[in-house]
Amino acid sequence: MYRVLLSTTGKAYAVECDIDNSEFLDELEYLVNNGDIILFCEDLDDLEDALGNEYEIEEVYEE
Repeated sequence: MYRVLLSTTGKAYAVECDIDNSEFLDELEYLVNNGDIILFCEDLDDLEDALGNEYEIEEVYEE
């Protein structure tokens, strides 16, 4: 599953994630409180089709 941040700059950042991770939930709360939109998807290609030209999707990798 991917966690996707739709930023106010027109970019979408996708990170493969485990939704059972408690650190992830803390990070999610921080991002939402800053006004960005978070969504989850199984397939980035489907998301790209759905967003059209609204966002440029970039997959990032957590260290």
